[in-house]
Amino acid sequence: MPTDAQRAGAVSPQARALLALYPRPNFSGSDRYNYQVPIVSGLHQDDLQTRINKQVRRNFFMGAYAWQSTRSDTPDLFGFLETGNVGSHNSSFGYRRSFTPRSFVNLRVEYSRQRTEVTPFFAGRRNVSGEAGIAGNNQEPANWGPPSLVFSSGITPLTMAQSALNRNQTAVFGADGFLARAAHNIAYGYTQRRQQFNVLGQQDARGTFAFTGPSDFENFKRGVPDTSSIAFGNAD
Repeated sequence: MPTDAQRAGAVSPQARALLALYPRPNFSGSDRYNYQVPIVSGLHQDDLQTRINKQVRRNFFMGAYAWQSTRSDTPDLFGFLETGNVGSHNSSFGYRRSFTPRSFVNLRVEYSRQRTEVTPFFAGRRNVSGEAGIAGNNQEPANWGPPSLVFSSGITPLTMAQSALNRNQTAVFGADGFLARAAHNIAYGYTQRRQQFNVLGQQDARGTFAFTGPSDFENFKRGVPDTSSIAFGNAD
């Protein structure tokens, strides 16, 4: 973390607002770092799986359903909590009709869906960039927060996950059969698949400022990055 001596001196308004996100040093027992804090992540997962099979003479029915929900809490060194939520379910139904021991037909229907959501700490809570007077990055509530800061001198970078909400699903219908007559075998089949990929997210919506020179922190205080990058747009 920046030392108290580094914090002193003339500081631009933008740098002052971002510097306030850094905690004060709380450790002096090492020449490699000056801050330590325990970080405990949480993970909660629920699973459900069901399956049923039933045969009625030459008719065989089968079905399956699986559901899973995973919730995660991931704090960082700055005390900001990122949450994640992944939910998925898969269902299938199959039917098999046997005409003879060597002649049958199969039908199947499958459906699966997965929803993944990542919520950074500042999303919908505080527009850090706007308050600091940093313009040009995405100002939507889902992407509120500070830009990423990267230092070459070893100061801990200020980086957070990007907000994301992805919902993908797949539907499948299939049929196949087998027919044997004397020395001849005939196999046939058909499959239709429909997939949806619904993506709501940006690659670098809040932008990144990198300070790589020998006076990287001084350049940060003056608001002069060595390199900067941003990538956002209509990625829906």
